[in-house]
Amino acid sequence: MGYSLRPITVDDKNFIYDVKKSSNYEYINRIWGWDEDYQRRDFDSDFNDNFNDFCIICVNGSDVGFLQTNTTINSVNITEIHIIPTFQGKRIGKNILQDIISKALSEDKTITIGCFKENEGGKRLYLQLGFSIIKTTATHYEFQYIEK
Repeated sequence: MGYSLRPITVDDKNFIYDVKKSSNYEYINRIWGWDEDYQRRDFDSDFNDNFNDFCIICVNGSDVGFLQTNTTINSVNITEIHIIPTFQGKRIGKNILQDIISKALSEDKTITIGCFKENEGGKRLYLQLGFSIIKTTATHYEFQYIEK
């Protein structure tokens, strides 16, 4: 399925939080317990400090998720990628990741991403795309793309 990315505006803040919460609530609640005040403060800080790292994922003119990346001269870290449930499983995330990989490789950059250990779908997708686990914590996997 085709997609486009657009820069965020301050008006996107609640949409991004809601998408992130719907994606992460299950994992966070099971691991640490969900504290709405803490999660909102943490998100607000990230949103304000890293505003330019976010973009909205659109399909046919509708906002369906968001992407957050941190790009340096040598690397691209895919900090967050979340798609609303009704658009999951339609290859949108996979297509976005493949495009990021292609662009980063053409610029000779390393590519990293992480996910909760309990996120089996994310883990499966990242491994399928050519990422390898480079670090494991109590709660997360960290991956790096390894060019074949």
